[in-house]
Amino acid sequence: MCLAHSCGGGIFCVMAASLNSLVREARRRKGLTQAQVAQAVDAKQSAVSMFENGKQDALSRDKLAAIVKLLDVDTAGADADRRGDTGPLRYCPDPDCPANIPYLIGSRVALQPAMVQESGDGPAYCRFCGEVLASSCPNRQCQHVPAPGAFCAACGTAYVEATAVPSPAESWVRSRQQSTRELFDMTETVADSPAMRRRT
Repeated sequence: MCLAHSCGGGIFCVMAASLNSLVREARRRKGLTQAQVAQAVDAKQSAVSMFENGKQDALSRDKLAAIVKLLDVDTAGADADRRGDTGPLRYCPDPDCPANIPYLIGSRVALQPAMVQESGDGPAYCRFCGEVLASSCPNRQCQHVPAPGAFCAACGTAYVEATAVPSPAESWVRSRQQSTRELFDMTETVADSPAMRRRT
């Protein structure tokens, strides 16, 4: 079953978090910047950045398909990810962490955690705030393995509960989304720098 989109097949049946990583890795292998990829498919650089950092709905299905084609993304490798061969999805449980992107559902604020796939049995830490990443639903009666999205598909519990949201919520959400975009863009710029590419 597709966890990323209601699509019925194709590249979108790949677990979204692994497709995010595959796109980022393919782009880097080709030596392209996010801005170059965005220009080639008539998208915004910020949308490419947000997608690569886990925001599954940052790109339309058409734009994503064009990027996958442009970068020759090997979605066969993502099938292994979907089977769990590279480790479980994890997320930062800290509501103040920029890895958790706010959005509005009516007048209610929800937080979309950036899901990351980590291998290994030990703890993994958030790259933005240092918190230990969670690997299950926070509902103690559920403890379901996380899937992409803001809410557990098994019980409906928010993975990360928004707390202390100032009024008006809309302006706070927009401000936090903007600062998160800037942080992700800055992180991507550092990762794409020639010095960092020589390290990998």
